[in-house]
Amino acid sequence: MKTMNKESTRLRGKVLTALYTKKYVKGDKKALEIIPDLILTDLMMPKMDGGELCLKIRSNDATSHIPIIMLTTKDTLDDKISGLQSGADDYISKPFHMAELRVRQEMNLSRSTLSRKLHALTGQSPTEFIRTIRLKRAASLLDQNFPQLF
Repeated sequence: MKTMNKESTRLRGKVLTALYTKKYVKGDKKALEIIPDLILTDLMMPKMDGGELCLKIRSNDATSHIPIIMLTTKDTLDDKISGLQSGADDYISKPFHMAELRVRQEMNLSRSTLSRKLHALTGQSPTEFIRTIRLKRAASLLDQNFPQLF
């Protein structure tokens, strides 16, 4: 079992490096320090399971927008539902194909992630944010053309 965990950790590191970033961190505290763009986690980990990690990430305003993909050998329907209910954005059973992981990674960094990230940073939905920017720009143009109004 120990060899499997070491192999799983090594594989996750390679996947992270190949897919997204040059930084691979081990443990939730490091992940919380660097605020990654994506988290790949296993459901079964020695100190904190993936479900607990998801709950911890989702409960922190600074990290709640980060997409989480859970990779695990537990593949029953109950396991998947539990993983998704804990806050994982996606759940992939092992063994998996790298092509599938790449597609799911791209999907998780798309519109929904933009929306969550924008809300975490501004407190606004994308529509509200765009409206705010447009109103500020309109006010600026009005101020330039009609300074006596302001």
